Amino acid sequence: GAEFFVKKARQPAQLMFQGEAIGLRALYDTHTIRVPNVLYYGDRTDGQDGSFIIMESLKMGGRSSAYEFGVDMARLHLATPSVKEAAEGKFGFPIDNTCGATPQPNG
Repeated sequence: GAEFFVKKARQPAQLMFQGEAIGLRALYDTHTIRVPNVLYYGDRTDGQDGSFIIMESLKMGGRSSAYEFGVDMARLHLATPSVKEAAEGKFGFPIDNTCGATPQPNG
């Protein structure tokens, strides 16, 4: 009876969803802001090109609070990062990702 959110792409998972999954997991692990838990990502196995990512489905709606958003963002930026380079105060991210279909190098 669970609901999931699935995204798919024509590109391989390593190009499209690996960086997104690792980034979301890094945010999720801070326990400061609500992001979907990534359950799985991978390439299609049915002989077709493409890939997918499966996440928990979040119920979104209602009124938002700018104050609560600000508090959550402050908590996020004060959290101890799980990524070694970030914990050392370095910028970037250890893996490239995409913004939509546009490659986003993070080095």
